[in-house]
Amino acid sequence: PIKELKSLINIYNIYKKYKPKIIHHFTIKSCLYGSLAAKTINKSYVFNSITGLGHLFLNNKIKNQILKKFILPVYRYALDYKNSKLIFQNKNNANLYKKFSLIKKENLEIIYGSGVNTNFFNPLGKKNLANKIPIILFSGRVIKEKGIIELLKACSILWDKGHDFHLKVVGDFDNGNRSCISKSELDKQINSKHTKNIYFTGLIRDMKSIYLEADLVILPSWGEGLSRTLLEASAMECTIITSNVSGCNDIIEHGINGLLVPVKDVNSLSLAIEFILRNHSFSKKLGKNARKKVIERFDEDKINKETIDLYEAIKK
Repeated sequence: PIKELKSLINIYNIYKKYKPKIIHHFTIKSCLYGSLAAKTINKSYVFNSITGLGHLFLNNKIKNQILKKFILPVYRYALDYKNSKLIFQNKNNANLYKKFSLIKKENLEIIYGSGVNTNFFNPLGKKNLANKIPIILFSGRVIKEKGIIELLKACSILWDKGHDFHLKVVGDFDNGNRSCISKSELDKQINSKHTKNIYFTGLIRDMKSIYLEADLVILPSWGEGLSRTLLEASAMECTIITSNVSGCNDIIEHGINGLLVPVKDVNSLSLAIEFILRNHSFSKKLGKNARKKVIERFDEDKINKETIDLYEAIKK
């Protein structure tokens, strides 16, 4: 708590010193702390980008239900800033905030994610992967809410049935997250005879090279703002399987540019993986459709323009 209070004071001091006309916060903690600091100065125009719901909304344990009663009033006070816009990455997240009376309709904007550079993330150089051991890619923080446990269980079902593929897990173990999970906990989900098929790489900056060698990208997330992984993988013409939840189904249409499975449903996930492994030509078609949709709707030039237009509107 002392460190958090210091953060809030530091933000206040920065705003007081520089007196910015426009302040743009990203992620919920920044939105809360930054808006509280901006309220005391009361001369800036504030944009708050909600990039995901986080642990408080995704996990319905009793502890979280109790926490909500204390935290939601803080949300209401901090986000009720007269010169502000609350920007969501998908409509479902916005509707949830409206359900809890956290926002006013006139302050609401939808901008689908942060966009992706489709010129950089392009499939040029992607090899024909049909004749080698398939690589399934999971990219993201290694936490329960990303569906990593469900993925390991689904893969184990297929390995037990004799399917031959490798699972590459790219991302850090987020020990500071309430939904964190350790490597030893994950190992308990895996039969020891299958460990040779799984690679934990940790954080990798050059994701383009990782997508180039992936046959299938899977994100069994419990919920997203708008998944950056799915945008990048789509731009790279990767075949995608993801959960039928907000932030994922805003990008993927079932059977058109990927496959959607019910959230936390291990059997459905294993069947979807098996279907893709057995249908290479259909898989390739999904990837091509995925890139086409990203170029049309999620290219970073388009998304950046939507944000700049909000800034420009202040002058009018």
